[in-house]
Amino acid sequence: EAPVNWVVAGNRSGKTACGGRIISWWFNDEHPYIKRPVVWGTGGINILVVGRLQEQIESEIWEKKIKPFLVPGTYETSSVGGALKKVVHKDTGNRILFFSHHDAVNARDKVQAFTAPVVWLDEMPTDSGIISELIMRTLTLGGRFYGTFTPLIENEEIYKIVEEGSTKARKFNLN
Repeated sequence: EAPVNWVVAGNRSGKTACGGRIISWWFNDEHPYIKRPVVWGTGGINILVVGRLQEQIESEIWEKKIKPFLVPGTYETSSVGGALKKVVHKDTGNRILFFSHHDAVNARDKVQAFTAPVVWLDEMPTDSGIISELIMRTLTLGGRFYGTFTPLIENEEIYKIVEEGSTKARKFNLN
């Protein structure tokens, strides 16, 4: 039920698989543990998926972590310049919008245009500003933010955001 959720652990522990499963539940409108808030309305919602590199977004996040949980024929994909940008659910109207945070400062500008009740940030960005921006994308609608990465000490600001938390945040440690 927490609006901000951190899933943290070491490499190859299942963080991204966890994020992909959660996103597929929201995309299919079938989250087994959380009811869709009334404030989100009845139409389709934006779901932002923000990964480190476009190649990782397409080959790992989309192909291996989200798509296997979707029924073939229930969604349409859109690409720009050969890069996957959007997936739309034909029945619910829900949209997954994909962004790279490789250049975190510019990525922050790209996501500012969207209000999204569900946001998933995979892999630790180089700048804490994108985390704040993504969390704000969700809080205006009582949404959910999911961050799946290892908060490395090298970025003290991000480390503090995750480790110190707040009353609105919950941290899950995977073994």
